[in-house]
Amino acid sequence: MQNDIKYLPLDISKIQNSKWTSTPMQEFPKCIDSLIFKEKVGFSYSCEHEEYLKIDLFQKGDTLYVEKWDFANHLDSTQEISVKEWFRLTDNGLTWVKVLRKRGDNWDELEKKYLNRFFYKRIK
Repeated sequence: MQNDIKYLPLDISKIQNSKWTSTPMQEFPKCIDSLIFKEKVGFSYSCEHEEYLKIDLFQKGDTLYVEKWDFANHLDSTQEISVKEWFRLTDNGLTWVKVLRKRGDNWDELEKKYLNRFFYKRIK
């Protein structure tokens, strides 16, 4: 359960210039998603969609807040924030605590039962 997880204090300067990975689908262990953090920006790689998206990252208390940018539509190159994610640091890595996905003009929140995603820090 999510409530059994021990959260650690977050210092965003300690996760900058790092790469974190997650295996989103157990049935496809070679499908690996990545979060690549630079200073206040970075990239998110989705193995399922085989694409990199620009991300902005912010620290809000002990929570890492990430905004993912994607194309607004497939007709032009306009980009907009399409996903908002909140992460907390644990002994094991970063875990989702809240996710919002843009659907048209609305933001849909991911149900708590799906907030079971962990990203593990990659050692260089």
